[in-house]
Amino acid sequence: MTLVTSPPLMSMDLSPLAFFDAQSQGLNLNSKALQRIDAEESEILRFIRTPEGNGVGALRVDGAGEAWKVAQHGSSLTCVGNWNHADFVVPLSFGNLFATYRKVDGTLTLHSTVPHSITIPNLESLFSVPSSSASEQLVGITKDFTVVVIQSVSHNELRIESQHQLPLSEPPKFILPVDPMAWGYSRDQVAHDELLSISAGGVLSFWVYEPSLNSGWVCSGQVRTGRKGFRKVRCSSAKKTALSKSRFSFSVT
Repeated sequence: MTLVTSPPLMSMDLSPLAFFDAQSQGLNLNSKALQRIDAEESEILRFIRTPEGNGVGALRVDGAGEAWKVAQHGSSLTCVGNWNHADFVVPLSFGNLFATYRKVDGTLTLHSTVPHSITIPNLESLFSVPSSSASEQLVGITKDFTVVVIQSVSHNELRIESQHQLPLSEPPKFILPVDPMAWGYSRDQVAHDELLSISAGGVLSFWVYEPSLNSGWVCSGQVRTGRKGFRKVRCSSAKKTALSKSRFSFSVT
């Protein structure tokens, strides 16, 4: 497991079993940035990675940030670009590119050799999923739970492919990505769950993107948890879903 920290920016190999057993080889330094950059002293709001883990973005509390490419099994970090203001960032193309989104004007920008922007109003979340084609696929969720699928064509142009609401009997409370880390590094043709919707009554529904359908999405399975009143939800690549009613209490389904 590779651990990335900032500031100072550095990467380390973490072996959880050895680390918690107080063994010296449990945490080993791989690389550390030598040059101090003032912008990197700003507090990091969150990290965002590519599905396979070869690219990572650092979004800071002031909206600025940097995108990095991870190489040599985590021993090398290369900065591929930065931005001054964004509400969301999505690393793409194994860490070689990245896209940013600004809520104030609804602008989604692909930071390629020649930056390309499109307008998508009211996005409340934005993430990438593996694609079976050469194009990168981004998914955005709007305030009214419309699911917007965007393609990065030839790594230099953004195009909206579809806009649908999930075929549910009632509006969901959350729509979240299913972590794609377990899909593997190859871009195969096997259909995978990409989204998880959660109803106010605690029904978990998993969704596969199917562009040939009028609805755009097909439900691959449901779990009725019977739990209500949760505030936070996260879903792993193995469909393990954590529901939280408070800041510190989680229930795994």
